[in-house]
Amino acid sequence: MLHLFKRSILSLAAFMILPSFLFAQQKETFPFEGEQREYYLHIPKDLKEGAPLVLVLHGYALPYDKTPKTMDAIADREGFVVCYPQGRKDYKNFNYWNIGYPVHKNETNDDVAFIKELSKFLRKKLSLSQVFMCGFSNGGDMCYLTALSSPGFISAYASVAGLFMVDWKEKYNPVPALPFMEIHGTKDGAVRWDGDYQGADGWGKYISVKDAVGYMILHNECTSMSVDTLRRKGPHMVIRTKWAGGRRTQVPEFFPRSEVVLCKVVGSTHGWQEEDMDTFEVIWEFFKRYLCKSKTYFEDYSLEAVSGPQMVQGDLKH
Repeated sequence: MLHLFKRSILSLAAFMILPSFLFAQQKETFPFEGEQREYYLHIPKDLKEGAPLVLVLHGYALPYDKTPKTMDAIADREGFVVCYPQGRKDYKNFNYWNIGYPVHKNETNDDVAFIKELSKFLRKKLSLSQVFMCGFSNGGDMCYLTALSSPGFISAYASVAGLFMVDWKEKYNPVPALPFMEIHGTKDGAVRWDGDYQGADGWGKYISVKDAVGYMILHNECTSMSVDTLRRKGPHMVIRTKWAGGRRTQVPEFFPRSEVVLCKVVGSTHGWQEEDMDTFEVIWEFFKRYLCKSKTYFEDYSLEAVSGPQMVQGDLKH
């Protein structure tokens, strides 16, 4: 009996000294720019070496506890890690990502660099492979900004209700192919479908969803277009348009061609759109196209540009 008791105590002690990052949904901190930045992890049981990392970025004033955790169940089924990075708090004590809103004009934190360094850290710490990135609203803005300003460490992006600032077209000149998905409600009153070219809403001047997606189509040199309607789940129809046959990405072994996808949620407003579609399933389905089959861990994984066929402009009227 004493022997069993000692074994139980030793087992408990061993359990207690295991590093905290091995357990699901742990709040962690990462030192960056002189601060301890927060993030949360969901790590599936029996995670294999070389698994992917999916970043889920919150919206403005919508931190971890207000972000859907739907991706966690997909991660358990498919075998990848989910990370929920947290933005710093602004003058209103709201979590935000610094993408250039006028209200944050005096903020200097480089959140793209934070995401990049955090991704590197987690890949090494957990022996992960590729990184995928999705985000809602302000987090969706970050998907565009990261793709344009620091391409190369993210394999594919999915923005939900994100915006594309007017000046980013001239400011950035990304080289690699950028597989990109946008999910957006046509009646979104926070990030307007038709854009806000005058900056009247206070978020700065940003282009329409059609122009943002059009930029990605042209950049990726997509050559074909297809349209389907997702299975009806809620009150709003979801029309999915794919522009395919773009430039080759540098995902090792099979170098898939880049795609751009727009999920137009007709009549819907600002949100993750889970009422009308299986948002995170659709995002993961898109990301899976760019998974390296061997799931090798790449110390310097990058997505260099590879020339593709001449672009045939897709029709954005759908």
